[in-house]
Amino acid sequence: MKDTKNNIRSFRYSDRVAQILESMEGDSLNAKFENLVLFCHDRLQKKYDMYKSMADRQWNEFMELSDLRDGIKRDLRNVENKLRSLDELLEFTESRCKAVMEHKEEL
Repeated sequence: MKDTKNNIRSFRYSDRVAQILESMEGDSLNAKFENLVLFCHDRLQKKYDMYKSMADRQWNEFMELSDLRDGIKRDLRNVENKLRSLDELLEFTESRCKAVMEHKEEL
C-alpha cells in the first residue's frame, strides 16, 4: 500500500547527492529520495540505540570497578590498622620481655 504524498517541494542538489540518490533503490527519483531518507532515519535510530546500550554497559562496568576499588581501599586500611596494632603489641611484648630479662639478671 502506498502512502499518500501530500508534500510537494522542489530543491536543487549537487552532483554528489545525485550519485547517492541514483544508487538508492526505487523506480523514480521521488522513491529513491524517500528510501534514502527512511534508510538514514531508521539506521540513525538503530545506531543511537546501540551506542546508548554500550554506554549504559560501560557505565555499569565503571561503577562495579569503582565499588571494587573502594572495597580494596577499605580492606587495605583494615590491614594497615591491624599491622599497626600488631606493631604496638610487638613493642609491648619486647618491652615486657626486656623487663623480665632485666629482673631475672637481678636475681
